[in-house]
Amino acid sequence: MHMYTNFLFTFLFMLWNNARTIFQRLPSCKTIISTLKVSKNVISRNAMVTKATLLCAMAIAGGVSAVEGSSNTEVPVLGPLGVKLSPDSFWEDFQNYSNTTELLQKWKVSRLGLRDSSTGETRLMYPATWTLQEPYLLKSFKNDKCLTIETPHSAAMIGRVLENPLTIGDGKKLVVQYEVQLQRNMECGGAFMKLLPPMNGTDLHRYGGSNVPFEVIFGPDKCHPYTNEVHFGLKKTNPFTNKPEAKLLTNAPISSLDGDETVRLYTLIMDSESQDFEIRVNGKVVKAGNLLTEGLFNPPFHSPKKVPDLKAKKPENWDEREFIPDPKATKPDYWDENEPLMIPDDTDVKPDSWDENMPEYIPEPSRFKPKWWNNNRDGEWVAPLVRNPQCFQIAGCGPWQPRMVENPDYWGPWNPPMVENPKYRGKWAPPLIDNPEYSEDLKPGNLENPIGVILFEFWSGSKDLLIDNLYLGHYVEEAESLGNKTFISKKRLQNQQIEAEIIGHRGRIEHPKKPPTMLDYTGGNLNLFDRLSEYGDCLLEKFSEQSSFVQNILGGTILVLILMLTSYFYLKVVYFQQGYSDGAKSKDKNEKKQQPKKSEVESLSVSVDPEQVDADSQSDKTDFTKRRVKQPVK
Repeated sequence: MHMYTNFLFTFLFMLWNNARTIFQRLPSCKTIISTLKVSKNVISRNAMVTKATLLCAMAIAGGVSAVEGSSNTEVPVLGPLGVKLSPDSFWEDFQNYSNTTELLQKWKVSRLGLRDSSTGETRLMYPATWTLQEPYLLKSFKNDKCLTIETPHSAAMIGRVLENPLTIGDGKKLVVQYEVQLQRNMECGGAFMKLLPPMNGTDLHRYGGSNVPFEVIFGPDKCHPYTNEVHFGLKKTNPFTNKPEAKLLTNAPISSLDGDETVRLYTLIMDSESQDFEIRVNGKVVKAGNLLTEGLFNPPFHSPKKVPDLKAKKPENWDEREFIPDPKATKPDYWDENEPLMIPDDTDVKPDSWDENMPEYIPEPSRFKPKWWNNNRDGEWVAPLVRNPQCFQIAGCGPWQPRMVENPDYWGPWNPPMVENPKYRGKWAPPLIDNPEYSEDLKPGNLENPIGVILFEFWSGSKDLLIDNLYLGHYVEEAESLGNKTFISKKRLQNQQIEAEIIGHRGRIEHPKKPPTMLDYTGGNLNLFDRLSEYGDCLLEKFSEQSSFVQNILGGTILVLILMLTSYFYLKVVYFQQGYSDGAKSKDKNEKKQQPKKSEVESLSVSVDPEQVDADSQSDKTDFTKRRVKQPVK
């Protein structure tokens, strides 16, 4: 009995100490049960109940999560992509480099130096260092190497020469796609790329930014409060000045560099035939339009046909005044402009303690003429003045003046009322003339030069920024297939890691409410098990929606009820066992007392006369009646 008691109280103590963990992991049981419901036609009902019970127990114990079954999500191996690329398409996943030395043989970093005018020292124009690295915050695939920046808060540049330059025109599309992943918070920095005309590796080592204009610029950039967008721009040469101009997208989509540390996918699609373009983030279109739409790019791709005549001058008789003073108005006779705004108060009287002979300011006693002071050179030295401290002991000192009050007779300067100008001709503007430098580009999607270099040039605002899975080509299908093979799997895996981590810290994940099913309205032909399961799902969903304080209250109440019921049944069992044992013992004693000895039974086996028995019984009754009569108390 003591063993059962110790076991019961030990179990209840463990249940009480782990109450919060148990109730936090109840949604795991809900997920497991809902998962097992799918296979209810394959396994028997008893086997499903047994399996659900065991899995829920493991989930409560911390062995199974609601997402993947463990917070340590297994990182898979990226297999063959199985995507056949066109010969002129460029694909870079950085898996063919074993170290940074091999990387920098293909990807070039500028070695251009700048001389500091103040110190005379020479420093690199792009001091940020690049290397290969696997994600350490949120894993992706095993041995998934990415291009990363080791140096934060510095200018960064790296580029690669394409073996097959890409010509965009004659109806061909430009498709650019790559991944960006943050592992540290970014306050001010970018991750955008520039597509440059063909050049060699030596030119990349001498790259200095403005010396080589880009053909296309695309990618995210964030630096609050100045910019937070996905840049998209094209380079066009002005036919009159012969200078390149950057045509940048206005109202560009946000950069999406805020939030979690999962991977982002940026995609640009530009059709040189229809002049349509799309910007996608994580596969979703966030901006779409046409290059020829007015006001979409600044400056526009075509200059205006009419421009103001800069040689024109405003005529002398051109009156731009919309309202003028009324020439017929006259000042009223009662209007006195000589009255001041403020006048002395006649009722004010000088206080008796006011001393007008005492100066209000005196030379500062602690200040003396410096030894270096030369009267001939610096003039006569005068000590600075301070308020006379004796003035604070009386009402005041110095010349007394009455306080000033508003003048009731003040009218101020008189101005005639304003009326509409009959000669008003409006705001003058120079007339428009034909633009002598008019140019029109009806196909801005046709790039002026082939794309020969992929270049990343931006301010490194985050350490260990990752860039991976870069595609450049003509075909949207290739980019989508590569994204499905790499980005979607990587994104799903990283989201599972985040959910598993949240479950490890909080015990649950707040998902959006699921819409009601048809069974909620029709009632369905549900058996008892399904009805209880649906009811349990509703209770668990309601419980997960509550705050932690309410969950603690409900959990404590349920645990108290469990303790009361367990104690009640335990005492019932104890009382039943004790009563059964006591009843058995008393029954044995009574049987032993009532059972006569064998010799007595044999001696009692004699013949008895019935008449004698009746007489004896009658006499016994008489004697009993006599014995019951009591004597009165004296």
